Amino acid sequence: MYKVKVNISFRKILRRLQGDKINKLINKEMAYKVAKASASYILAGKVVPKLSDNNPRKGKPLFDTRALVKSLKGTPKGIRAIDYATEHRKPGGYTWKNFNVPQREFIITQLPMADVPVTSEQGTVDKIYKEFQDKFVKLISKSIRK
Repeated sequence: MYKVKVNISFRKILRRLQGDKINKLINKEMAYKVAKASASYILAGKVVPKLSDNNPRKGKPLFDTRALVKSLKGTPKGIRAIDYATEHRKPGGYTWKNFNVPQREFIITQLPMADVPVTSEQGTVDKIYKEFQDKFVKLISKSIRK
């Protein structure tokens, strides 16, 4: 009978992932894809709740100037966008030109998926997460083996 003894050291992987390194890794692998998919989500007009026709911008407020869509960028620090993008994501909404604008989430990984009528966004999010998961597992395996 053979006995096999395996020693695994997690020291290298812990060094690789401590502090801000894990956030940088996640952002490097995911932020660009999430920003691109979120821009497509806005351009498709799927952002809910829909605003009433009496809103000051008329038409499709999140992309009539395309400034918000064009500003969505994935960076090593996360997703960056034009300054007013955070206003749209605020819980409870915000007031713009005496018009009450409800919260309108457009970053696809933050969408409450149960409320999204079209499941293509869930498929996109699942694909992004799965790709990251696969790369992360390979990184851990590679670090443990060294």
